[in-house]
Amino acid sequence: MNNRPATISPSNLSKILTKKPVTESKGAETYADKILMRKIGVDFSDEYESYDMIRGTELEPDAIYTYQQETLKTVEPKERLFHPDYDYISGEPDGLIGDDGIIEIKCPKNKWHLANLRDGEQIDKYYDQMQGYLFITGRDWCDFVSYNPNFPVGHELAIHRVERDQEHIDFIEERCQIFWNEVFMPRYESFKSNS
Repeated sequence: MNNRPATISPSNLSKILTKKPVTESKGAETYADKILMRKIGVDFSDEYESYDMIRGTELEPDAIYTYQQETLKTVEPKERLFHPDYDYISGEPDGLIGDDGIIEIKCPKNKWHLANLRDGEQIDKYYDQMQGYLFITGRDWCDFVSYNPNFPVGHELAIHRVERDQEHIDFIEERCQIFWNEVFMPRYESFKSNS
């Protein structure tokens, strides 16, 4: 059974940070329902995991080892962290670096890893997620790490530093508050009153 808490997670911020107001977003409504199911104890053990997700989980320890060898930085193991001011926002960064940094690891297919080696092509795709983890941890930077062991030694790892973007974090904070108070909580209260 998946025992993740019923909270907003940085990996799902794209469902909240839409161009539409969050109260009008179908993606936000679907995400609110998923959090509601977690809150009432629905078993997610049969939830679909793609090949890429499974591959990423399997390769992550190798990626961390390779990152540590290349940077001479120690990666503290990940654990679920809650935002100090909002108990409904939590996540598990892939690792903590010193007092100021975090690491976000992706283990993409060959074409994406090549693009990440070249210019960090996937940073934009995961930008909200990285800034979300910086929001939760209060840290200053995130190393976006792309790892693919199919590439020759010296090219299996791409590291791109992403700095804290306070303006974007302020937007994340605002949207999370609206989502929680105006999308999730009305659904939760309605469920409780109809149970």
